[in-house]
Amino acid sequence: MLESIQQSPFFQWASVIAVFCGVVGFLYLLRDRYFPSNNKAVNRYRKKLERSKASNKKLNKLLDDSKQLIQSVEHILETLTFAAHGDSNMASALRRARVALARGDVEPLKFLGSRQLKRQISNRADAAMLARRYLELSHLEAAQGNFDLAIDNANKASELAPDNPSIWFQLGKLYLRTEQNPDAKRALSRGISLTNNGNAVEPIDLSKAYFRLGTVQRNLGELDQAIKCFKKTLAISTDQGDKDLMAAAYGGIGGIHDSRGQLDQAMVYFKKALVISTDQVDKGNIAEMHRSISLVHYAQGEMDDAQSFSEKALALYTELGNMRGMASASCSLGEMHRAQGEMDDAQSFSETLALYEKLENKMGMATSHRHIGNLMKNTGNTDKAISSWQKAADLYHQLDSPKEMQLRDLINRCKQL
Repeated sequence: MLESIQQSPFFQWASVIAVFCGVVGFLYLLRDRYFPSNNKAVNRYRKKLERSKASNKKLNKLLDDSKQLIQSVEHILETLTFAAHGDSNMASALRRARVALARGDVEPLKFLGSRQLKRQISNRADAAMLARRYLELSHLEAAQGNFDLAIDNANKASELAPDNPSIWFQLGKLYLRTEQNPDAKRALSRGISLTNNGNAVEPIDLSKAYFRLGTVQRNLGELDQAIKCFKKTLAISTDQGDKDLMAAAYGGIGGIHDSRGQLDQAMVYFKKALVISTDQVDKGNIAEMHRSISLVHYAQGEMDDAQSFSEKALALYTELGNMRGMASASCSLGEMHRAQGEMDDAQSFSETLALYEKLENKMGMATSHRHIGNLMKNTGNTDKAISSWQKAADLYHQLDSPKEMQLRDLINRCKQL
């Protein structure tokens, strides 16, 4: 019986399979015993494969989120378009835009720093589109007075489209508005250089950029460069027939001559600006030119003319509700009255101080306290004069102004009398 089983084909095949399995098993033992490096290589390969799968999964998630972000920003465009066509509640439009950008709990900067995403969008129009949306949001934030957010959004736009001059012009405008002159100079110069390299913009936008760069350079004391920019503004605006910009350019050039003590030349340019501003019925420019002309008359000792132009400037600023202009004109008037010994009229310094306090303008507040101190000293009230000068000196200290030490010396001299 046993012999018949052993001689059966089934048994013979089973024996062959058993021997084969034993040999294979023995070979695996030999591999693990004598060739462990091969096993490690397989494990390393498997780990790399797992990491690759994980990376692909993250990249797919990244791209899905980027598509969601782009859809959200597309919704911003709809919001902005709606706002531009008669939505009077701009704050509501801004809230909807912010919600749209944050929709899906998507944080834009998380993706904008990703090299994979930048490579993905660099081959499509997505980067330019996204930059335009951030630029539009920057304009909307600025219109609401949210300048930090406006600058943040413009910077995001510049990262996505660094060759777009309009983005750098917006950044320069915002930095100038927030008195960050070095940053404004950098941004405006970058935008202008891009236009010189073939990136086209509207001539009026380029003219405005030159004017703002000239203003920045004047603020930084770079008067030669500033006057060149104002002249470029004048040339472009004249060619385009934009009298508002022509008037601004004439005023800027006049201001440079005024800073250099070239009062006759300054007056020529200020009056040219005033004629053009009047022709355009631009009350803002008219007020500014009246104020500038009044200061030239004051510097030349022509008090009646200086006072007349200052009063006109103040009336126009008041009509426009321009508190900064009202404060400046009121301060000039007060100083003119004080210089002529009209102490009652010089009390306008207190009104000027109140305006500057509302504006939170520390330099204006310091100037007003200094003028009030001078007024008190002229009327023989030394204690009140010292008190006002002290407040002015403290403000100048916060502004790191050299006028602080001048006032401190004046205070010490008065105390010794």
